[in-house]
Amino acid sequence: MTTQIAANALVNYCRLGQMEEELEKLDTEDVISLEPNSAIIKEVRGLPHIIKKGQQFYEMAETFHKTGISDRIVAENFFSRSMKMDITFKEAPRSAIKDLRIQCN
Repeated sequence: MTTQIAANALVNYCRLGQMEEELEKLDTEDVISLEPNSAIIKEVRGLPHIIKKGQQFYEMAETFHKTGISDRIVAENFFSRSMKMDITFKEAPRSAIKDLRIQCN
């Protein structure tokens, strides 16, 4: 799969809210997820663990008010997309989350 095709697929899955399908079809078993220093868990390795992390995130959510996904940016064998979420977590105030994904294909 070319980098452009993978980038297009990533954005399409995200816009449809199909995050787990995106992980299963586009990521490899040795994928690594890095979070900011302020996060409780800063690094997760391996596709099964990243899928579990995503499921836990959605279980903590009470309401997704709005989600936005940018167009992809492709440069050689890298691509990226940004995502913004307006979300209320269970027993927490409403918050805005910004996420940047960079992937090497």
